[in-house]
Amino acid sequence: MQTRMEQFPATNPNPVLSAGKDGIVLYSNVAGEPLLHEWGVNIGEKLPLHIENIVHRVISLNSPEKMEVKAGNRIYLVSFHSIPKEECVNVYGFDISDQKKLEVKLRESEDRFYKAFHGNPTALTITCVADNRYVDVNDSYLHLLEYNSEDVIGRTTKELDLFPNFAEREETVALTLEQGYVHNHEMDVRTKTGRILRVLFSLETVNINQERHILATFIDITERKQAEERLRYHANLVDNVSDAIISTDKELKIRSWNKAAERIYGWQEDEVIDQKGPDILQTTFPEGLSREAIAKDIFEKGYWEGELIQKTKDGRNITVYAKSMVLKDESGVVIGGVSISSDITERKRTKETLHEAYETLQVQSEELQVSNEELQSQSEELQQANETLRESEERFHTMANAIPQLAWIAQPDGYIYWYNECWYAYTGTTPEQMEGWGWQSVHDPEVLPKVLEHWKASIATGQMFDMEFPLRGADGIFRPFLTRVLPLKDANGNILQWFGTNTDVTERKQAEEALKKAHDSLEEKVKERTAELEKAYNLLKESENGLAEAQRIAHLGNWDWNIVTNGLYWSDEIYRIFGRSPQEFGATYDAFLNYVHPDDREYVNNAVIEALNGNPYSIDHRITLANGDEHIVHEESEVTFAENNTPVRMRGTVQDITERKKAEEKIQTMANAVESSNDAIITESLDGIILTMSY
Repeated sequence: MQTRMEQFPATNPNPVLSAGKDGIVLYSNVAGEPLLHEWGVNIGEKLPLHIENIVHRVISLNSPEKMEVKAGNRIYLVSFHSIPKEECVNVYGFDISDQKKLEVKLRESEDRFYKAFHGNPTALTITCVADNRYVDVNDSYLHLLEYNSEDVIGRTTKELDLFPNFAEREETVALTLEQGYVHNHEMDVRTKTGRILRVLFSLETVNINQERHILATFIDITERKQAEERLRYHANLVDNVSDAIISTDKELKIRSWNKAAERIYGWQEDEVIDQKGPDILQTTFPEGLSREAIAKDIFEKGYWEGELIQKTKDGRNITVYAKSMVLKDESGVVIGGVSISSDITERKRTKETLHEAYETLQVQSEELQVSNEELQSQSEELQQANETLRESEERFHTMANAIPQLAWIAQPDGYIYWYNECWYAYTGTTPEQMEGWGWQSVHDPEVLPKVLEHWKASIATGQMFDMEFPLRGADGIFRPFLTRVLPLKDANGNILQWFGTNTDVTERKQAEEALKKAHDSLEEKVKERTAELEKAYNLLKESENGLAEAQRIAHLGNWDWNIVTNGLYWSDEIYRIFGRSPQEFGATYDAFLNYVHPDDREYVNNAVIEALNGNPYSIDHRITLANGDEHIVHEESEVTFAENNTPVRMRGTVQDITERKKAEEKIQTMANAVESSNDAIITESLDGIILTMSY
């Protein structure tokens, strides 16, 4: 006994114990006392039964064993080693508390990165530099480019024919590898269906598992580019019309002055911008008319038109026919006005000569105008009704064909008359084969009676249908599907239609089986993994920093709201959008509403409530920054629901679109001016083909 004790230094910082084959504790150094306390024994006492069994097993098999023991706030890896000659077991303990904490941090960091990557509405990808193949992509990328993950993972962009200008893509990647990043490079990409999108392409190099990878973001700017093109088009159109088009703000300061205004009044644009309109035009009003009367008509009727006498830069009086109207923003608030004026000085002289003939024709013209207006009104109403119906049908079919589930619509008696494209693609059937009750042919004959029983019961009671059963694919293989069917009812509760979806749960089933196997075979590996875990944690932090930098560049932040726990996460970019330092204060829903413009809070709150009830959440609204500035942001999110349709999580993004909104407002101002002109405005191509015409 003394010999055994002497072989273990008392100053060893790790627990060292010895136990005989009868389970009696023979020795323990000071560091081993926490283990003895945890086991409830002292030196000379018998170990607990489960520890004693380990001692017997190690001695009988002459094979070491390990276990983890939590003693107080420390965790030990305890190893049992047989000493055959002395018929005892030496017990060595190693403090792995710090390793365990590192494992927890690593799992939490991995989880944050996974959520930020896969829950981000911005399209994100990770490719391996070594073979240029996709390692991971998020759902936003798949949705943007119309792919499934199976189409993309493990393949290269060249194999997918993703970039119409592949050489440009290679140059961008080469520059990224040279300097570590490329930000906001405009490039065309091709979707799976062949559509060409214009995107902002940003790249960052990141290290994952000691290998160099590229993190890429794709921001669809197709609509923005189209808006810019429309802006250029309307600006060119406004500058080429013969009428003077002048816009002012609420203080009557001139904000735009087209080429025709320069020609008619003699003032150049840079001479009049920010000057008061009345000071420049020096308008003389006809008898019985005043500026106040015109303003009253504009605010009551939305416009005023008539003849005015105004001065040119050289002091000449000219007669113009002007039409003035108010300009409003999207919320209906007046932001200024626009005036379209034609120089009719020469026309007035001619008009005086032809006055008598004009009066004779005027009566006939007014009668014809009334008839035309009535016909036009009837035509527009009919056209609007047809357009509304067509758009409604197109939106529904587009939505139903865009979802990844199989979808269909049935009459109140269960007769199915429409399926989406995913149904035919999966089953390999035709509309003629599936119409009515033909869907039974793709069901498992053994399960079909139960399906029919449930379906007929739902038809009889009007209750939702919810059941999981297999469906045969075009390849002849049956796969499990979760099927849900909801009744669409009128105001009186009568069923108008049934709308059903079939969701493939094969991967979920496989994942559940894989998880079960993993749990059955999982073994702890601690000491050897400590250095690897620390490296992986540092690499993952680098990836998180790369993602945060990509969000900062795009001026787009993401948030994640756990509705069950009321926990709310904001990325650093959201704080910057609101004019705050990252993580300056705790993220809460009330804090968010405090930054929303007071006039928009009710609108935003109602939109959130609608989203929690299953409606889409895609809104623009104003925010007030910490310094008092007003910005406009665009928000999109999606809500995750539990099986009982209770919302449990809401994820989304916030993007500052202030500059884009300013461009759109300028487009609208110019478009309103063109549409309000009394003259026909025609644009032609260089070869004489008419492109547009206004009346």
